[in-house]
Amino acid sequence: LLQFEDEQYSQTRSIIWQLPFQLITETSKAATKEQNENRMKIKKQQGERLKKLAEQKRLVKTNEEEADLAILTEALKLIESGDPNWSKNLKDLKKFPLPKTFKTETAGVEQVQKLVNKLTKTREREEDKRKKGEEDRKIKKKLEQEEEERRKLNPEQWMKQLKTKRTELLKRIDKVNKLKRDESNSGRKRKSAVEGEKRRERGEEAQKRDNDDDEDWETYLKIEGGNSNISQYEATLEMDKKELRRIEKLIEKHETIPSAERQAEEHQIWMAVERIRVPEILYQPGIMGYSRMGLGEALDYSFGREGRGDKKDLWKKIFLTGGVMKGEGSKDRVEREMKRVLEVGSEREVRIAG
Repeated sequence: LLQFEDEQYSQTRSIIWQLPFQLITETSKAATKEQNENRMKIKKQQGERLKKLAEQKRLVKTNEEEADLAILTEALKLIESGDPNWSKNLKDLKKFPLPKTFKTETAGVEQVQKLVNKLTKTREREEDKRKKGEEDRKIKKKLEQEEEERRKLNPEQWMKQLKTKRTELLKRIDKVNKLKRDESNSGRKRKSAVEGEKRRERGEEAQKRDNDDDEDWETYLKIEGGNSNISQYEATLEMDKKELRRIEKLIEKHETIPSAERQAEEHQIWMAVERIRVPEILYQPGIMGYSRMGLGEALDYSFGREGRGDKKDLWKKIFLTGGVMKGEGSKDRVEREMKRVLEVGSEREVRIAG
């Protein structure tokens, strides 16, 4: 294992599997780019039509709401002046129909003023929403222009920064998803702990308890003394996903085509030190965190059990078979394990299938 720390040694002892892949060329990228541009063009046309329809619908709604507001304002002026026919135009309301509880026979200035205030607030919210949409579009366009300026200034550095940021976002998103999975898996534990605590507190009546989630969570925190780590990350999860999509689009659009050799390297599996580490688990399970006996210790323990006959004779009848034992050096490795657990001078014999 120490020898593999030397890069030259590691490369000469490595096995490389080349996976099949589709080679990207200037021609194929141009064809793909043209297809994507056609799709984007169609999508843009559809978006413009939908945007136009939405704008027409918004204008109609705005005009109707303004007309309703004018009717209600006029009715308010007439009722304040004592005109008995103040409610005659209320039947023309379109986007703001009168509530069922509104009775023109008994309504006064206060009731009509409430309707005017409600419609006014609705109009203000709609206008704020429209202005915010325009501001967001301006900000987005400005950010795109700044991004393009940075790209032109130093394309290689810009691409490198994008990829670094993409890696950071992927790690952050994966961390939140892992926390959510852990939280989901702890749900059963939380429920069990809560039920146990309540049974201790209330006895058999715990079976008839209500399903108050907040109460359950507080009880669980008292038992575990912990807290969820999700809230501090989940707030930005959607923003991270949105930013990741933006970055991936930029990378796909501007990344240069790597050489054929580089593309091949990206679809290779290297087996270097793993060739030793994987079979070594048989002899040292501790390298994977398992508290188990290795193969040599297991043989010594098995042969030392009662009813197994002469232990020394058994060490002369070791036969290795199976796919794992076909690896290079397996026989020598088992003999080394035997030498480690046997007494000095003990006889041993190992045979291997094939």
